[in-house]
Amino acid sequence: MQYVEVRRGRTFLLRLDDGDDLLEAVGQLTVQENVLSGYFTALGAMSRAPFAIYSLEKGRYEEIVKEGYFEFTSVVGNIALVLDSDGRPVTTFVHGHITLADEKGQVFGGHLLRGSRAIALGEVHICETTAMVIVRLEEELMQRGYSPMHFYPEVELPIADSRRGR
Repeated sequence: MQYVEVRRGRTFLLRLDDGDDLLEAVGQLTVQENVLSGYFTALGAMSRAPFAIYSLEKGRYEEIVKEGYFEFTSVVGNIALVLDSDGRPVTTFVHGHITLADEKGQVFGGHLLRGSRAIALGEVHICETTAMVIVRLEEELMQRGYSPMHFYPEVELPIADSRRGR
């Protein structure tokens, strides 16, 4: 087990309009506001819900797409800075999990994928973390489709400052 203490930075409230993609919207905000590291929660409804479940047997994610009316009863995720093999920042990675309920109250969910479509409403609460940057490694993302969360004390200030233009 590893852990670090983080500090809460800025907080954003994001409204999703009809047709908005939840992960795309969070990703756009992280770029516009230079959010390097953080977490988010969301609630609302969607008409298209793409998600995936990891198959231990197959060693890969199995994608599922549901169409209809669904309330997302829980969305949790984090925002991490992606570093290349030389330790340089490449992009920001938005990772989320979702639980949805259909009109009968049946619940399902998994690893949220891009391509969702908000309907009626959607609210996202995004909290930036500071003092320690959550990092994912580009090489791991390319090879396996995921990268465990890493903590890099040595990237705390230099990368955060360079990305924020300070």
